[in-house]
Amino acid sequence: MNTALELYEQWRQSFRPGESLDMDAARFSEILTEAAACSRSVVYIDEPNIWITKPADIPREPYQSLIEPTIYNGRELVVHQGCYSAQNQRLLPEFDIKSVWVLPLKTERKPFGACCLGWYDSRLSHDLLRHIRQFVELCSVGLENRRLWNQSETLYNRFKVNRKQLKKRIDFPELVGNSDAIEEVYKKLRRVIAKDVSVLILGKSGTGKELVAQAIHYYGARAHHRFVPIDCGAIPSELLESELFGYKKGTFTGARTDKVGLFESAHHGTLFLDEITNMTPALQAKLLRALQEKSIRRLGDAVDRPIDIQLISATNKDLKTEVEAGRFREDLYYRLKVVTIKLPPLQQRVGDIPILLDHFMEKISRKLAIEPKKFHPDVVEKLQAYDWPGNIRELENIIERLLILSMGKTIQPVDLPNRIIGIDDKPVTGYRLCDHEKALILRVLRKTRWNIKKAAELLSISRTTLYSKLEKHGLNLKEKRRT
Repeated sequence: MNTALELYEQWRQSFRPGESLDMDAARFSEILTEAAACSRSVVYIDEPNIWITKPADIPREPYQSLIEPTIYNGRELVVHQGCYSAQNQRLLPEFDIKSVWVLPLKTERKPFGACCLGWYDSRLSHDLLRHIRQFVELCSVGLENRRLWNQSETLYNRFKVNRKQLKKRIDFPELVGNSDAIEEVYKKLRRVIAKDVSVLILGKSGTGKELVAQAIHYYGARAHHRFVPIDCGAIPSELLESELFGYKKGTFTGARTDKVGLFESAHHGTLFLDEITNMTPALQAKLLRALQEKSIRRLGDAVDRPIDIQLISATNKDLKTEVEAGRFREDLYYRLKVVTIKLPPLQQRVGDIPILLDHFMEKISRKLAIEPKKFHPDVVEKLQAYDWPGNIRELENIIERLLILSMGKTIQPVDLPNRIIGIDDKPVTGYRLCDHEKALILRVLRKTRWNIKKAAELLSISRTTLYSKLEKHGLNLKEKRRT
């Protein structure tokens, strides 16, 4: 009689990469049945419901009733003729079986299956039972590993299918509209998020370039890592290099500690460089080298540090014209524009304005904790007729001001700024402009709960100017309590 280890080695050598759990279980059943010299055998694995019998025509009942308690409690069950319970009484006589042995298939986890063996002879060797038990215990580990591997593979394949289907129906909730112009952007986005390539976003100021960059990151393969944005036009050129690449302690006066640059901060994630044309030629060269070598060196350091990023860049200028004028490196231009997405100005998608109005009204009212308002049809018409030099950003700012300054539940044409309704800003003769100014300031202060900073932003003036006007009109904290 072969030992348990020899039986296990025989079963293990029959393994084939990529085969199913069913095939492993079938070979296990063959070796087990032959080694145990039993007349009947059942191998059952709970998930994914594998049931193998020798001979093949054995009915599932009554073996199922014997196996289930063992799977539940993990204990062996032995039944001999003349000493079995009424629950199991019908099993043995039916097949002239004198002994039945049920063993759990388990590892350190709970049982995941069981095997049931039946003999015509009730006198079983203790050595045989010991070898069979050891063999089943050894094979349980292999069967469980294969079972878990198959489950993970199934889940992974399902994940890939779901991800593919998800990408087909991604609607990019922060990018609003259904005009032909914006639909072209959606189509290109759905294609690019599956690719880990450099992307160049072109569009006028206020068209939503950073929103598009965020969509590429958060719907792409790097979504679980950082999205690091920087506006290259908002940082002085002499500081931009240290922001991007970092520096070593003592490199210059004030460098008291090592600084991690944005390239390193974005490692495994996405780095978004907005208004990239503001980079100096020297910094452009350094950026090109970083992209080619996939490594950076901090200022004052001699160590190259590997980087793994997706680079997304954006500009409101015609980058090709900048190249032709010698203001932007041609080799860097081609490195950045593996995929180019051009965003249309709002003037080219006026059909989206009604949808954008509802979107921004809901968003802003929630932010300010103010009840949303409706738009009069004439308001929508006038907003669609306006040319929108500030694009989406200008529209959002106007909706915020309308929500705060308009008096009724519906925004009327009279609430619109003069530049939109085409009225000259000159004061009407005989009308006291100072009274109008005071009333306007009061209205804004009430809406902002006397938040000076917020009120100044809505009025498009500085806080210093607002304080001067408050003094001019005799408005102070006492007035706040009365209002």
